[in-house]
Amino acid sequence: MTQFSSGEEYNREAETLRRVKHNRKIDAIVKLSLENIFCNCGSNSMIQFRRGSYIVKCNACNEKYRLSV
Repeated sequence: MTQFSSGEEYNREAETLRRVKHNRKIDAIVKLSLENIFCNCGSNSMIQFRRGSYIVKCNACNEKYRLSV
């Protein structure tokens, strides 16, 4: 364990759990949003570019979009 300048101890395990929970929320939001998104090429075949991010990619033309939440 290391300390911040404020004297608080950094808990790596707690920080990892917080980040995993946050990324799961983002993944759920993106999954629900993908049902209604169409690419400029007309395709509805979109996938999440990276877990824990709001960036989606079209499978047909590989164009990337950032979801606005």
